[in-house]
Amino acid sequence: MLSKTPLNKELQKRIKLLNCRANAFIICLGIAAVFLLLGGFFVSDSESRIFGLILLAIAGVNIAIFVYVILAAKNDAKAFEARPCVLCSHTGIKYDDFIKELEDLSKKGKRLSISENLHYFKFKKGLYLTTIIYRTDNFSKREFDNAKKRILRKATKEFNLSHSNYDEYKIYKTIQLNIICLDSMNSEVNSLLSHNANHNLMRVEGLMNVVLVGDKIIIPPIYGDCYETIGRYKKSSSPVWTGKLLFHRIRL
Repeated sequence: MLSKTPLNKELQKRIKLLNCRANAFIICLGIAAVFLLLGGFFVSDSESRIFGLILLAIAGVNIAIFVYVILAAKNDAKAFEARPCVLCSHTGIKYDDFIKELEDLSKKGKRLSISENLHYFKFKKGLYLTTIIYRTDNFSKREFDNAKKRILRKATKEFNLSHSNYDEYKIYKTIQLNIICLDSMNSEVNSLLSHNANHNLMRVEGLMNVVLVGDKIIIPPIYGDCYETIGRYKKSSSPVWTGKLLFHRIRL
């Protein structure tokens, strides 16, 4: 059985906080809207006015919480120091074994390779995962983008890929993981992983960049008004947390 590596507790706390804010945002908005309508209806009737006032008071409390969540998100966006987040450490297996594991996971799905350093896998493992593995000695954002375009273009042509037949639920669970395997960090990869994950996760197919460097697994931060995307952030990281993709065991 595989031993699990402890996760970054601060990151876990932050995800939990942002998830609570997102839930409060949605729940309070819904309650406020319904109770305002009902309260307005009942308060107009003299016999049910007290009940209507109670409903309006409850709506007012939820509006206050809703506004507080919005202000907290704005303050978070201003005050948060955007930098790469260490998810956890790994204790590992070799890169080739990692690729083999992904090949096994995608047996019933789709996979292809352009070189030993550039691979594409598409399979379902809780999420509908499109996984690109890119290994390099010296990361260049331009070369990385070109490599992604090459393999995605080839995969789209070979597998006739399309999201047009996906329903809303399936689209929400569709994530592209870009896994970058490095020997060391540099300024370009540091800049890439400092971008707010919220922006990429707002896409139709959510996107998450993950870097494996040394004995660390690193992901971008998420902050601000991420009510719609914190769930995706948590879900797209969950294969890493649970070991479903063996991230916690990789050694480059």
